[in-house]
Amino acid sequence: MLMSEHIVPVRVYITIFLVLLVGTALTVMAAFRDFSYRFGNHEVQLNTIIALTIAVTKATFVVLYSMHVRYSSRLVWVIVASALFWMGILFALTFSDYWTRGWLPVGLLTLCYSPRWSVISLTSIRFLQVGQFRRIVAV
Repeated sequence: MLMSEHIVPVRVYITIFLVLLVGTALTVMAAFRDFSYRFGNHEVQLNTIIALTIAVTKATFVVLYSMHVRYSSRLVWVIVASALFWMGILFALTFSDYWTRGWLPVGLLTLCYSPRWSVISLTSIRFLQVGQFRRIVAV
């Protein structure tokens, strides 16, 4: 049985490269912006959600075009879907453990910090030297 391969035009690769460059530029721009949303009395930071959305979009383009999944057989699609399903199971198990910890505040939209967080760790952590950070955390 002869196997035929799908010939992808160079224009598609150039387009995907430009899309990935735009995604990288969006990631850099999003890193320097503060995306906060006020929901009632809570202020929710959306930076992580935006960064992960951009990363998942870029990863989708890489999987579909650079790994040639878009032009593959249905078996490859089933394998990719089962891998994503398994990753979803692992995330669900991880988050179910994380959310049942006693030190988390009650509520879905509350900010979650470690049990010994302080104002100094939130405001000036980037200005501290390594030794100073260790002394503060070890308190």
